This record gives sequence, structure tokens and C-alpha cells, in this order.
Amino acid sequence: MIELSRDAAAMVGDHAQVCIVPDANHLFSEPGALQQVAELAIGWFYLHMAPAAAAQLPQERSAAAGGRKACPGTT
Repeated sequence: MIELSRDAAAMVGDHAQVCIVPDANHLFSEPGALQQVAELAIGWFYLHMAPAAAAQLPQERSAAAGGRKACPGTT
């Protein structure tokens, strides 16, 4: 599943990212996994769709969206 996701991201281009949620399956049914996915998605949307709005995010979300990659640990 991860390799398919990476292949799809490569086709999309520069704005695509594949984030790995540790210890989560593809359904994100583990406690907290879906919440983590939602936070990553929010960060991505603010970063790529509304950069000016990213500065207005609460502090805990600004690390994901305020000028950094949406996926922690990416370069």
C-alpha cells in the first residue's frame, strides 16, 4: 500500500506528499490515527491552498502548516 501511494504521489508532482502514520493500518482504525491524518491534511491544505491563512493557525497546527512540509520529518 505504501509503494502504491508513493507511485501515485510521484505522478501528481511536487505538491503531493506521502506521510506515514506510525503503527496505523490503511483504514486508520487505531486510536488517534485518524486524528493524526486529519491534522496532516489540514496542514497540507493550509500550506498549499491558503498560505496566508497558515499564519493564523493555532500554535499546535502552525508547525505543520506555517511554512514547513505537512509531513513531519520530510525535507
